[in-house]
Amino acid sequence: MALRRARGLAYVIEKVGIAIHYDELIVGEVGLEDVAKSRPDEFALASAYWRERADRFEHTLDTFTTAHRARSCGLSWKWHSRDGHAIPAFEHILSSGLGGLRAQARAAAAAYPSEELDYDARQIQWRAMVIALEALADYIRRHAGLAREKAAAEARPRRVRELERIAAACESLASDPPDGFRQALQLVWFVHLGIKMDDGGVGHSFGRFDQYLYPFYAADRKAGLLTEDEASELLGLFWIKLNREGDDLAHLSLGGQTAEGADATNELSLLCLQVDRWVGRKQPNLSTRVHAGTPARYWLAL
Repeated sequence: MALRRARGLAYVIEKVGIAIHYDELIVGEVGLEDVAKSRPDEFALASAYWRERADRFEHTLDTFTTAHRARSCGLSWKWHSRDGHAIPAFEHILSSGLGGLRAQARAAAAAYPSEELDYDARQIQWRAMVIALEALADYIRRHAGLAREKAAAEARPRRVRELERIAAACESLASDPPDGFRQALQLVWFVHLGIKMDDGGVGHSFGRFDQYLYPFYAADRKAGLLTEDEASELLGLFWIKLNREGDDLAHLSLGGQTAEGADATNELSLLCLQVDRWVGRKQPNLSTRVHAGTPARYWLAL
């Protein structure tokens, strides 16, 4: 089942339409094509296929009995459902990059003892992980190619530079960890889209956004590679992209405490609050954590 899902995801990612819109700096979105209208014959065949097989397919899942009991009691059983309500480990994703995650899956598969009873199941799971990660990397490379094409046809020098920067970032992010705040924000967005294409649900959330992105922001600011206005613009564009996706439960959290109990608010926390007011749209579903040691400047910004 893991391999079927991974290969299905790879097919979708290979075929799904992509676009880079006028003057945007954060690229990537799903839902550009209504398959029911653009490819009605394929859509009809797929619909008929699943109408015939859905019940039988559900009975093959090893959690069917438990899930059925849970539903009969008005409970939700999510082990085999594909409806979001999860937060990816973005800190790990950003530190490893997609190439690093692929290498970790391959290394885990190679190191696992063949005499273990679950050896085959684990090998299948790791193979599926690699397939899915490679598919997302190819999706990112497609955006790099499109940015290069648009740069070659663009007359405005500033936009040419922006498109070339987008292309270079996408080429790098297909394998390497992000280099700076812009790339980190772009990788978070690509991962978000990959997960949406994988399970199609809602509630694909971002967790403690200001915590895992702050090191990139602080390093760029210290090096003079990013101004506060540039960071605000990028965050605003990220907010707008999220609203275009129509995900009603994309939660994002700010502030709070560190694992050691110290205050965790930072300059990026405050900037996100400002941008949320500036954009003034439904998404993200924003919350903030406060505690006895939350600084006054943060309380005033709420």
